[in-house]
Amino acid sequence: MRGGFGNLGIEQGQGEGVPPVGVEYVLATPEGAAVLRPLRYPFYDTTILDNGMTVDRQLFSDHKKFEDGSNKTECDTNMTLDNTIGHPSLYDLVGFTGEIEWGVSQADFNDIYTKMTFRWIFGQNTIFTRTTLKKVPQGIAPVGFNSGGTIISAGLGVLGNFYNFTTPDRKARRIDSVEQFRNELHPCAALSITAAGRKWTTYMLGVLYSNL
Repeated sequence: MRGGFGNLGIEQGQGEGVPPVGVEYVLATPEGAAVLRPLRYPFYDTTILDNGMTVDRQLFSDHKKFEDGSNKTECDTNMTLDNTIGHPSLYDLVGFTGEIEWGVSQADFNDIYTKMTFRWIFGQNTIFTRTTLKKVPQGIAPVGFNSGGTIISAGLGVLGNFYNFTTPDRKARRIDSVEQFRNELHPCAALSITAAGRKWTTYMLGVLYSNL
């Protein structure tokens, strides 16, 4: 069982104006400053992985359109800005989960997870983490396939299973209102998947401090 703030395995900050867990009230702020309320709020964004793809895909960089120019909907992203969360909001990033669209074949599933790497970037090009896609759990979608190619699922995945991005002392990484960030998916070899492409969604897990 995970403890800590919001059951995400992080410790409650001290002296930071953060209310105790389970207490809901507006943070006190100096006169004239924005009043922020802490919310459990996963940001998410989606890209399309195409057959034969050899170039990187960027997520959280365009909240309106996919790389092919088609429009995104609320099923694809809940971002309202590109690369930032916007003033005066703050975000405490705890970790990530990912999701391949439902109904993919076992061959597509295996090809994507075998050939892709996951990068998280702050600023222009500062890479904060880089790992294989296999290390980013599908904490929301079906858990995978058995040897016969049948999806194994016992209901929704457990959100406690995620790629932990907290600091060594278990504190969330703060993203301020104007700090730029993005996720890159890098193919180490050309993908061999259904020609129409497959959607991948990255979820940022954490706490959003938003104005009323």
